[in-house]
Amino acid sequence: MASATRSPRARTYRSGAHLRPAALIVPLAVVAITLGVLIPLSMRSLLVAGGAVGLLALIGLVAVLGADKASTVLLVMAFGFAPLTNFALPLKPFVLASVFFFAAVALKLPVLMRRKLQLPGTFMLGAVLFTVMGLVSAPVAINALVSLIYLATAVFALILIPALMVWMRPTHRQMWAMMFAFAVGSAFSTLYGFPYTYRNFGFTYHPVALAYTCMLAISFAPYLVWTKYVKSRWLVVPPIAAICAVGIWTSGSRTGIVVLGAICVLIPLLERSVRLGLLLITGIVSFLPVVFSIDASATSTSPLSRLLGGGGGAASDETRLTTIQDGLNQIQQSPIIGNGYSVEHTYVIHNIYLQVLAAEGLIGLVGLILIFIAFLTPLRRAAPPDRYLAYPALAVVLAGPFQPNMADHYLGMSVGLSLIAAVAVMNRTSGAESDESDERPVADTPSAELPRSRGW
Repeated sequence: MASATRSPRARTYRSGAHLRPAALIVPLAVVAITLGVLIPLSMRSLLVAGGAVGLLALIGLVAVLGADKASTVLLVMAFGFAPLTNFALPLKPFVLASVFFFAAVALKLPVLMRRKLQLPGTFMLGAVLFTVMGLVSAPVAINALVSLIYLATAVFALILIPALMVWMRPTHRQMWAMMFAFAVGSAFSTLYGFPYTYRNFGFTYHPVALAYTCMLAISFAPYLVWTKYVKSRWLVVPPIAAICAVGIWTSGSRTGIVVLGAICVLIPLLERSVRLGLLLITGIVSFLPVVFSIDASATSTSPLSRLLGGGGGAASDETRLTTIQDGLNQIQQSPIIGNGYSVEHTYVIHNIYLQVLAAEGLIGLVGLILIFIAFLTPLRRAAPPDRYLAYPALAVVLAGPFQPNMADHYLGMSVGLSLIAAVAVMNRTSGAESDESDERPVADTPSAELPRSRGW
């Protein structure tokens, strides 16, 4: 009688307890084949061995969390490892963070294929102009293959990675984790570089890279402080930001310190916040004694000393002026379609706008500017927190006249956050966001045009 009245749930559980042989054989066969292929290969190469371990770890992560959650974990890891550019792969500028990022996209590909990709028209037009002019100018370059390779790396960083981030549609909570991981990675890189004898390289390939990643991490601070997901954010975010500021200072990068100062001035103006302005003035006044105590002699490598010509700053200025003059000569030769990218004439120019003008001509430069305009759209049209996502792009735009980097993937990940906010602006509706929007994909959440933030 008891068996006759057994609930359907119990019967379902009992029938599910008897697994079919295929449910056990297939996973074991997959693991056996994978090991059988990778183990012999890993005996020949340390890189292949690392890849084999990573692949098995990925399989385990997906098995435990499922593809969707595993993709989110990998995306956070990509941001955490992005500032650590010493984890480089043979194919530059791909690094370990690149592997995590594209693995995250691959895990979510079945879902993404059923999802529309919405991008701002300004961004798409700029992407087309930038890419097409790069292809048109390549045949006239000193080395067409080199020109195409450099174009491909720039397209990956400035167009493909940001577009993929929009396609992934992370939520506010996920983006906070991604940005916090990036800041922690930048702080770790700073501390890893101590003690240093000349300039702090951190865990990067160059002091300027350390300054750039730390500068981007600090540009995340408004968003990280805005969040309500971590109650102790005022205890964790300021110390990490302070360590990143130390990273900029010890790197000796003049670009980093100038752009950081510009951001500190612009943010209170953009937010129209008197409180932020007073905080900025207080910080500057408190910092002045430290600045005046800095050794500005020729042997000092601090940003202040290098700005005044010490620490090799004068020699660097002379080299940069020479490359800029060479770039201007290149522009005169072909101002419309450019001369293609080359190591000799374009990459050495420490100004990405002049680089593109010399390599792709005026039309290619218009394309790059349109891409940056799309990234900066949330500054004037979005409400918090989406407006705060535009600050990384603002840092990149301000750093452009002083550095040559358009290819590193940490740039693409950072400005990808800005493009996500731009898509939210594109999808905006009238009225304020509801609290439920914190769990929705940001690209799906309309960004209301609200009064300037009072949260500061």
